[in-house]
Amino acid sequence: MCLKLFGDCLNYRAAPEGSGLFHIKLEHIHLMGDYLKFTFEIDTPRNIFLEVQAHIDANAMKVNLYGIENYYGSYVLSKISQH
Repeated sequence: MCLKLFGDCLNYRAAPEGSGLFHIKLEHIHLMGDYLKFTFEIDTPRNIFLEVQAHIDANAMKVNLYGIENYYGSYVLSKISQH
C-alpha cells in the first residue's frame, strides 16, 4: 500500500509502482495508532462513495468496506515479503 501526496491531493495505491493499477483520490483520511479510516469516490456514471475502516498489525491489515447504503464485507490484506 502506498499513500502519496501530489500537490493538494492524497492518492492511494494498493499495488507496486509500475503495476498498471489505478490511483484513488482520498476524500478523507484518519490514522491514529494502528487504526486507519478513509473515504473515497469511485468515478462511475453513478458516483459511489466508500469508507474503509482498518486495523493494522505487523503482517496484515483487517479491513471493513462500507458504502452509503451497503456493507461490502471484511477483508484481510497481507503483507508481501520484498526479498
